[in-house]
Amino acid sequence: MQHFVNVILPLPIPKVFTYSITPSNCAEEHSGMIIMYPIGGQAPYLYQINGQQPQEITNDTGIFQNVEPGIYTIGLMDANGVI
Repeated sequence: MQHFVNVILPLPIPKVFTYSITPSNCAEEHSGMIIMYPIGGQAPYLYQINGQQPQEITNDTGIFQNVEPGIYTIGLMDANGVI
């Protein structure tokens, strides 16, 4: 006799993030900070900013210090490679 079991696979949790910004002060141009906070997805995360610096900056903390004033593109990739 065969037995069957119903299995429900949940949809992945949508991956988004919030962020906070500390602006540079006038005395120190490179004193700003961007902190990213993931919501959903699968840890560990890889965070990235791209903007005023000549190349993109990536880390696994989500904290970017000594950021100069400007416009940045920020991104997040989770353990499943989902951006």
